[in-house]
Amino acid sequence: MFYAVTARKADSVSLTAKGSFTGPDDLNLIVSKCTHLEIFVVVDDTSNEPESANSKVLRLVLDVPTYGRVAAMLLYRPEDRETDLLFVLTESYKYFVVSYKPETNQLVNEYTGDVGDRTGRPSDTGIIGLLDPQCRMIGLHMYQGLFKIVPLAPGNKRAGSGKKQKPGDILSPFNVRLEELNVISMAFLHAQHPKPILAVLAQDTKENRYLETYVVDQNVKDLQTWTLKQNQVEPGASMLIPVPLATGGGVIVVGEQTITYISETDIQTVPITPTVMKCYNQLDEEGMRYLLGDYLGNLYVLVLFAEDGKVTELRLQKLGEVSQPSAIEYLDNGHVYIGSHFGDSQFIALSTEQDAQGNYVEVKQEFPNLAPISDFCVVDPEGQGQGQIVACCGANKDSSLRVIRNGIGIEEHGELEDVRELKGLWSLKPTLGAEIHDTLVMSFIDETRIYSMDDGVLSPLEDTGGFRIDESTVCCANVLGDQFVQVTTSSVVLISREGRMTVSEWNPPQGSRIIQAFVNPAEVVLSFGSGWIVHLTVEGNNVKETNRKQLEHEIACVDASPLDSSLSANVRSPFCIVGLWNDMSVRILALPTFEETDKQLLSGETLPRSALLTRIEGVDYAMVGLGDGQLFTFNFDPTLGVLSDRKKISLGSQPIMLRTFQSGGTTNVFAASDRPTVIYTSNGKLVYSNVNLKEVSYMCPFTYSATPALAIVTEDVLKIGSVESIQKLHVKKIPLTDTPRRIAYQEKTRTFGVLVCRVWMNDEGEEEECGWFKCLDAISFDVLDEYQLDPSEGVQSLITVNFADAPQPFYVVGTCYVRPTEDQPSEGRILVLMVNQDRQLELVSETTASGSVYCLGEVDGKIVAGVNGKVQMYTWSRTPASDRIRGSLTPTVSHYGFMVALTISVRGEFILVGDMIKSVTLLRYNPADDSLELVARDNDPTWVTAADMIDDDLYIMCENGYNLKAVRRRSESEVEDERRRMVQVGAWHLGEYVNKFRHGSLVMTLPDIEQPAQPALLYCTVNGAIGAIATLDEEKYNILTKMQQNMRKVARGVGGLTHTDYRRFVTERRSEPDDLFIDGDLIETFLDMSKDQQAQIIEGVDVNGFPLGIEEAGRLVEDLARVH
Repeated sequence: MFYAVTARKADSVSLTAKGSFTGPDDLNLIVSKCTHLEIFVVVDDTSNEPESANSKVLRLVLDVPTYGRVAAMLLYRPEDRETDLLFVLTESYKYFVVSYKPETNQLVNEYTGDVGDRTGRPSDTGIIGLLDPQCRMIGLHMYQGLFKIVPLAPGNKRAGSGKKQKPGDILSPFNVRLEELNVISMAFLHAQHPKPILAVLAQDTKENRYLETYVVDQNVKDLQTWTLKQNQVEPGASMLIPVPLATGGGVIVVGEQTITYISETDIQTVPITPTVMKCYNQLDEEGMRYLLGDYLGNLYVLVLFAEDGKVTELRLQKLGEVSQPSAIEYLDNGHVYIGSHFGDSQFIALSTEQDAQGNYVEVKQEFPNLAPISDFCVVDPEGQGQGQIVACCGANKDSSLRVIRNGIGIEEHGELEDVRELKGLWSLKPTLGAEIHDTLVMSFIDETRIYSMDDGVLSPLEDTGGFRIDESTVCCANVLGDQFVQVTTSSVVLISREGRMTVSEWNPPQGSRIIQAFVNPAEVVLSFGSGWIVHLTVEGNNVKETNRKQLEHEIACVDASPLDSSLSANVRSPFCIVGLWNDMSVRILALPTFEETDKQLLSGETLPRSALLTRIEGVDYAMVGLGDGQLFTFNFDPTLGVLSDRKKISLGSQPIMLRTFQSGGTTNVFAASDRPTVIYTSNGKLVYSNVNLKEVSYMCPFTYSATPALAIVTEDVLKIGSVESIQKLHVKKIPLTDTPRRIAYQEKTRTFGVLVCRVWMNDEGEEEECGWFKCLDAISFDVLDEYQLDPSEGVQSLITVNFADAPQPFYVVGTCYVRPTEDQPSEGRILVLMVNQDRQLELVSETTASGSVYCLGEVDGKIVAGVNGKVQMYTWSRTPASDRIRGSLTPTVSHYGFMVALTISVRGEFILVGDMIKSVTLLRYNPADDSLELVARDNDPTWVTAADMIDDDLYIMCENGYNLKAVRRRSESEVEDERRRMVQVGAWHLGEYVNKFRHGSLVMTLPDIEQPAQPALLYCTVNGAIGAIATLDEEKYNILTKMQQNMRKVARGVGGLTHTDYRRFVTERRSEPDDLFIDGDLIETFLDMSKDQQAQIIEGVDVNGFPLGIEEAGRLVEDLARVH
């Protein structure tokens, strides 16, 4: 029983569309990323940068999942609409049309249907979707020899029932026969003809490409021949571009060596530097200019020159380099969106002037894209006890390694050593309303040190004025009147800005010491022992006591933060929160009367060490950090002073100190402890992200320049750094010049081994490819050394191995020789390399293999390899015997019977082999007699793309139909035939092509937290998604199954598509309901639903079988969300 959830959505961009979708005056960009849609609006750049004038940025409006892989996406505008409708077709041939409802920020379903046929061979070139320029029909090419027409109602006719049709209504789709079987590209043309004109670029059986044009006759449901001046095109032609009538109509045929314009009467051709154009977009309404992007990431503009309605000349000019484009969308005012599958997508601005590199392109925004992820490893190189992914991403010039971790990064600007025994840290601004901080106040056991920031240099303040530096500080802050308040153990002093002189002072009773204090811009709340709490106010140049009260227990912590921190609001706080000793309680007290409005007893015997009142994105919270690393959170009613919705989470094992800071214009909370954490909100719920520091004792905001920054004390060092973007998963990019294919981590040498492919042009202008092995430092990712493979030798597999008696680990590389005359490689190599003391690579051994070494594994200090259709064992032998490092691999036992052994996963003595055709097979290696024994196999033919073992008997795989399948061997059976035959125990449609499974987790597992699901595997996909699979016990599975069933009824998918149909396990041979998988993406949307929807889900389940209420169910889902 499994819980499958997406940790990071797919990033790869396949399709884009431009229009006015969210409002009549809005300019929208809609981006398809495989199984979800992102809807942006183009807005003015409101930043204060000088170059932001007349500049635009993209703002995300909506990100919605689609219950299907998007194959075609079109925007169209019916006559009676002020906004566009969005037509989406999925790869399962289901379509929907949606509009946008601004009042609810949701998509509204207009039409849903199915255009699939019972018979028909799917097109080899994929699904093509087209919109007639006059909005009369949508054309779909899905099957060979067929063209599907989806008529759109003109609005001036009545349906068969007599009901008047609305413009844009979807009418009954129908097929027309298409002579061309191998279609390369299609386009509806702009033509002076009463019926739509279809242009088809096709390839015949002799691989010649040609152009055909047809009139689409809806009345007779047929295609009629229509003639352009020429139909022969170059062999590399790959794309058709329709030209508007204002420029003469016709079509542009884009090839690898020429671009040709063809109309009824004219032909114009321009030769180009050989390349492969991947996408285009029209720049102007007249169709005079077009943007083109090629497979190398070059961006071009194609200009058509016309006279008297006839095109007379074509010109192509390179504008610059962008990410390798899969989609181009010109938006407005010279701004263009570049969607990419192989690199980061970009929002660029076109310039009329060249930059220093000769480009006319300026990147305004970048959207991280991990696709395609070919391999990854899960490591903890800094020993923080939390795994992070290092993934091979992208291709060619957009190649990179990406470090993905669950948490938030701190980019260090500088540090100050020797702050041992620090007891407190505060920052000051020159004035209360200033944007930057210029002073740090540090408290020690018997002194206070004050540092100032001047021109980026932090140095001791020479003239401290009225600050008391000969005793410990309890709290310090800016207050009204551009003054400062310092609370020490013996006094509260009000200090002027000018000269920093003491202008007022308050002292506790003789013999008392101030032990806790909090200062806001207008008030001081403090305690001087024996349960006494005092309220002071700042009035002009005086600090005055307004009330004091003795509580029944000693005060452990106090906070009186105003929930509205803007200076235009009332800077006084109507309440304070205090934590008490003895009864371990937290209380809300009204100010200044100290009347108790609420009291919460905290479980356990640990003192509250820090308390906080704060407002995050409009929601008020109270938080209490305990001395054992536990955090309590409450919703806070600022009117009544009442706490509700109590929750507890363990962030570590040491005391927690809570402070707020600003990032991206929103308030966040920093919880300093042995597991420092940033707390923020997403979709109205609190989210906890770890910080990439081992331990933090104190933190305060310290924005000394335009960039927000923090001052952090960690391991007796004060570090100043800026917070990287607040998000659940943080991604760091390490650019590469070559395409990474495989990666392995070697803990002892603290290095990464990476197999890459390098492509270059030879002297004859042809592309050549060669493999390299690179060794990178595990912390800095600097390349330490590299090893070049032979010409025409491709990289296939990589592992790190500890051979018996060897003093250090080795990298083992599997390769193959790619020869044009061979359908399947007949030769490969297994290379053994080591990292020496100088951190350089040394080739220790090389062994020839009788085919491609697709995969490698380690069993009992030996190598197991998948070589074409067999599994081969290799033994390591030292040569000479006295050399503990030098040696060779000797092939020993092998096991045949595979088509192509693509994957190997090892667990103890068991070897799980994934095959291209024959699903998975389990082998056992017996070291006693050096043999491989067939243990069990899955007899259901499956093309396995990735497979791994959850335990000795349970295995999970992904197949090329984007499905996950779990199988189990019946080791407990007494019948040998049953023990040898695996049985399916789980089936589920993932919707993604998985390249790799790895054991590990992105979250930190704390021993005192009981998790509802146990993390088992992480996976990566071709489209850049990262997911997690966890195991569930029967009780949790039954609860979640019933919850999932009701959510399917309440939470309908976008466009009316059903979750049940989407998650069905469908292959070419069978279709069956999903089984034993819980969809974590669906379950976790429970937290984003309204209370009414949550009630429908819970109350719709049989009460006797569903023991949880709404709050309990919400807590369960929150715990599940922490699995990833």
